[in-house]
Parts: sequence; C-alpha cells; structure tokens
Amino acid sequence: IHNDVKERYNAGDEEVIQAMREFAGKVDGAKAALIERDYAKLGELMNSNFDLRRELYGDPVIGKENLEMIDIARNAGAYCKFPGSGGCIVGLVLNPSQLQDLREQFQGRG
Repeated sequence: IHNDVKERYNAGDEEVIQAMREFAGKVDGAKAALIERDYAKLGELMNSNFDLRRELYGDPVIGKENLEMIDIARNAGAYCKFPGSGGCIVGLVLNPSQLQDLREQFQGRG
C-alpha cells in the first residue's frame, strides 16, 4: 500500500527524505495552529499534507475512491486529508452552513 517509499527512504532518496521533513514540519505547524486556534491555518496544513502525500506516492497508490473523497470534501469547502493509509478522510469545516452540502455530496455518492 505504501508503494516503494520506505525502500526509497532507506536508500537515502533525497526526495523522500525531504518529504518526510516536510510532513514533520506540517505536524509542528498544526500543533501551533491548534494552540493559537487558527483553524484556517490548520485546514491549509491538512490540505497540503494530503497534496504532498499524493505527490510522493502517486495517484495509483492513493486510489481513485480515495481521491474522490478528497475531491468531494474540497469541492464542498472542507479541508481534508487521510488520517492514515486511506479508506477514509478526516475533514475540517469552518462554516457550519457547509455541513449539509457536504453531507449531501457524500450521501449522493453512496
């Protein structure tokens, strides 16, 4: 499921090592955003976390259905990312009025 990223990391692949540093920086930024209650910044970090993951692993590994969940959420105005290896997403909606549209979009998809 993780493609060849672990092997690339162990082999010293600079692209993978840099991406892992970026992921760590995003965690630090997310912690600061939570402490500061800057939820828009937290959302931006969530989106950029997923975007970096997608760039590193590629769409075939991410999977069509996972990409569709991200697209639905983002098109409805939510920030989102994977909480782990895929199969679900975690999202953040700053405007509660967006929740109904988000719910309808996901329910319409099944």
